[in-house]
Amino acid sequence: MSRALPSRHFGVAEAASEDALAALRAEVPDAYTIVRSRFEAVDGMRAALERLPPTAAASRLGSEPRTEDSLIAELLRGDRGDRLLYLPSRAVFRRSVVAAEAQALAALARACAGAGIRGERLAAAQELATRAVLALMAEDAYLDILDGSAPEDARRSAASRLISLWDSDLDGGLDDSTEALVAVWTSRKSCRPVFGTLLGSSELVGLSMSLDGRWFAFAGDRFSDPGVYQALAEFLFGLSHEELVACTAHIDANGPQDAAGIDALFGGVREYPEPASADPRDLYRFYEARRQAAKRREASGAAGPRSTLEGEYLLWAIGRRA
Repeated sequence: MSRALPSRHFGVAEAASEDALAALRAEVPDAYTIVRSRFEAVDGMRAALERLPPTAAASRLGSEPRTEDSLIAELLRGDRGDRLLYLPSRAVFRRSVVAAEAQALAALARACAGAGIRGERLAAAQELATRAVLALMAEDAYLDILDGSAPEDARRSAASRLISLWDSDLDGGLDDSTEALVAVWTSRKSCRPVFGTLLGSSELVGLSMSLDGRWFAFAGDRFSDPGVYQALAEFLFGLSHEELVACTAHIDANGPQDAAGIDALFGGVREYPEPASADPRDLYRFYEARRQAAKRREASGAAGPRSTLEGEYLLWAIGRRA
């Protein structure tokens, strides 16, 4: 069998994904060929990425020196717009590589699910895709911190983390803070909202049961902040702040509601996509929808969270290490 995953993958999940690919080859050869070709393309992109110099490497173009300190200063500037043309080429291309790998892993997970391949092999493919997606989300969150109103030290730390992320080995794992989000998201997928009175108690208990001390420390430090708690509510219920306000009024008037009652209230159409699906990419869609809604509120002065739960967690983790 041709190698489908890059040769540097050695973990248990990666080995199980190799098993999933082998099972897919036996069950649906045509799907196997398509998925394998995606991983082969990712291998080529990885090879090209390795030829680009590290973003933190010192260099000089004419009279302009480039060091890690000068790159941090560049990232902290507020007049660069989306920064695309001011970012190191490795940073721009690396994001494309991670996105391509997330798509390939998501394709493997979907193909396995469609072929009836379950258990550890499917779970492993979904886990790897989730980790790749969370790497993209962490990069977005750190960039948002740079553009936000966080203290200078926090913004500088976010810039430093971005540089470390851009220069890290693709197989080297996530940083500690992003690693913790893997557990949060894994728990969120198995904790479907009950709605009821929208107090979130059962959802929060279900989410927290399998999480470690970092989550409880974050909860103790930040859940008293209304904006953070509103971001948590969006994360738990899969509803926008505006929808939650409408739901609360409806429940006050009509009593507790189940999922069908909430769907009926909005005609079956909600602002945010449901992330707990068979496609790992849907969690990024859910994150990006909340992220863009938060930015709109920030720009318009509307009520509601001005950040995502993930962004709030990473900002808290930065401050905790400062």
